[in-house]
Amino acid sequence: MRFSTILASAAVVLAESLLVAANPITTDLVVARAPTHSIVSTIRYIYDRNGTKIATVKDGVTSGDVDLATLEPLLNPEIVTKAFDAAVSITQAVCSTGGPIACGVVGAAAVFGVFFAAWYSRRDLDGPLIDINTEYPAISGCGTACRLKFEAEEGPWRSIGNATVNGIFHDLHYQRNGSFSGLRSIQHGPVDQMSKRQSFQNGEDNNDGGMVVDYYFYDENETAYDSFDSTSSMINNFANDAMATMQSANTVIECADFGDSDGILNGGLLTVGWNGQAYQIDEPGESEALTKECYSDGTE
Repeated sequence: MRFSTILASAAVVLAESLLVAANPITTDLVVARAPTHSIVSTIRYIYDRNGTKIATVKDGVTSGDVDLATLEPLLNPEIVTKAFDAAVSITQAVCSTGGPIACGVVGAAAVFGVFFAAWYSRRDLDGPLIDINTEYPAISGCGTACRLKFEAEEGPWRSIGNATVNGIFHDLHYQRNGSFSGLRSIQHGPVDQMSKRQSFQNGEDNNDGGMVVDYYFYDENETAYDSFDSTSSMINNFANDAMATMQSANTVIECADFGDSDGILNGGLLTVGWNGQAYQIDEPGESEALTKECYSDGTE
């Protein structure tokens, strides 16, 4: 199957499944840790400034009538995904808001949205709707990410706000260990189901079977994003293509590296869990080690 066909199929799944909010699903399915972590597929997606994908390069082969050499001086934004072996597939997932790929797309968009909005001062997004809670509001000379870096306790995940993507509500969490940071979106359900949102805000356990998307990265390259395009449409395309890579590689863990023709700006590790459970990386320091592998591999 051509990868362009896979992308088209993913887009159809997204469009159709977001129209239906299924009843919450709970199962005993546990997201297993992958036994090996070798990279099995590398795909580079290149966009124009309007967010339209203009080239896909899979394992060195370019699709589309594009001369990559002509793009090099144009600072075209891109995402490079590198899929790892995993013991489970995203297509096995259950979630409360539609098909698994669609749920993964909106969950990833929530994570990428707060990543750019809070970490790289891209606050002009018209969607996903980012709502950072007031525990760490921006102050003069120090934005939300700055305050989290210096004020948030190292180690544990903590709630930092919420995001609504395509009408789906997500709780946002953050953790850090030095310059190593993690962002997490916990998917709940349609934002118009206010009883769910209110019960969550009241601190109740609201496991409704949604996706849990984690993005790990090193927070040390902020100035490189000054010219990087991270509009709402671009973020949605990043999320869609990241999930398309997972679907095609039958995995739930991958590198998601953002860059342009100047090179890779950030190397990050993206994981997907479901049924209210994050993907489990059990070995101490393993998430950091894999993120370093993403960063070093992406910058070669």
